[in-house]
Amino acid sequence: MQKTVVCVTGALGFIASWLVKFLLHRGYIVKASVRDLNDPKKVAHLLALDGASERLQLFKANLLEEGSFDAAIDGCDGVFHIASPFHDPRNDPQAELIDPAVKGTLNVLKSCAKSPSVKRVILTSSFASVGFNGKPLTPDVMVDETWWTLPDFCKETKVFVSIGAETFPNSTFPWVDVKDVANAHILAFENPLASGRYCLVE
Repeated sequence: MQKTVVCVTGALGFIASWLVKFLLHRGYIVKASVRDLNDPKKVAHLLALDGASERLQLFKANLLEEGSFDAAIDGCDGVFHIASPFHDPRNDPQAELIDPAVKGTLNVLKSCAKSPSVKRVILTSSFASVGFNGKPLTPDVMVDETWWTLPDFCKETKVFVSIGAETFPNSTFPWVDVKDVANAHILAFENPLASGRYCLVE
């Protein structure tokens, strides 16, 4: 039986590392992208995973470089696009987070379009894409598929708060177990009925 080949972008990241682990455990062949192949300390945890020596290939790719994902995606049945900048933006959230995320996603999708073998793309996002629109979350409010973050609301309220700020918003921050996130990615790929947007909530 021919094994399914998938690509995981940003494989050194927290979520992607767990996804690679679970995919290998399920018998997938994984082609994983990383920014730097020449740092053994960074890739060691991936190479040490069960099944890695037989079914894991690492590829160098850069989100902002068009075509750099071509080799990693070529011949894959599915692509899990997880790579994206994730840090506390100090100066310019648009330039530090949003532009690389958008351009990187477009570059990955362009590489997918070049490979006729790709049947499904799973795109990872943050709850931040749906969580900030100014609507109050009172008990009578129903959150549904129409909820999206509004860029103007984020700019006005400065949603991205730097560590060390003198005041902090009175809010909670939801967490989801990384193992559940990784498994949700695999279910989205394996279930032929899966489509559209899925949110994992605490």
